[in-house]
Amino acid sequence: MAERIQNCALIATKKSGLETTSGPMETRDYELNSENAMKKKLYATTRDHAIVKVTGGGLKIEFSTGMYELFKCCADEFYQSETLKFKCQKTPVYDNIGSLVETKYRLSSGRNGVYTINLYHTKCSCLVNGKMVNQFAESDLLEIIQLTSNKLISENLTVDEVNAKFQEILQECMLVLTNKQTEEKRCMLFETGNK
Repeated sequence: MAERIQNCALIATKKSGLETTSGPMETRDYELNSENAMKKKLYATTRDHAIVKVTGGGLKIEFSTGMYELFKCCADEFYQSETLKFKCQKTPVYDNIGSLVETKYRLSSGRNGVYTINLYHTKCSCLVNGKMVNQFAESDLLEIIQLTSNKLISENLTVDEVNAKFQEILQECMLVLTNKQTEEKRCMLFETGNK
């Protein structure tokens, strides 16, 4: 049951689990704190669906959890499309125990970089930078938003309903994690008392 809940929460995907890749991958030198990641995603269910900020070299978009998961799914569909105008290299990024924490898409035209989009799975945000961020802002983002809208319409859902479901799932995950930690403490006390 805990495995099902962990997968449903969409916090991180193991290399041996849901996502596989034949291309490049990267590893970060840390271990994801699942409890903190769940808290961040739970908090993000209450924020605005999308907050766009201009950075020094591009754009940062912070999403609500439901909107982020929809955006992530539709961005993957968009960037793997056969009709994409540019070459796209997808790079999954894992922590040192194999949890998927980020996905990068690098777009290029020949040897020239167009832009890179980094999707940060535990923060429900993305960062877009590169020489042609306007290509993302004026064209690609609109297509991804259209895919997202189509998905919501086809499923007869709203982003608020998706966020509510994530709140429910994440709260259940937090409860399971708390119960597991309590049980582990009881076992340790029992073992210590029997020595």
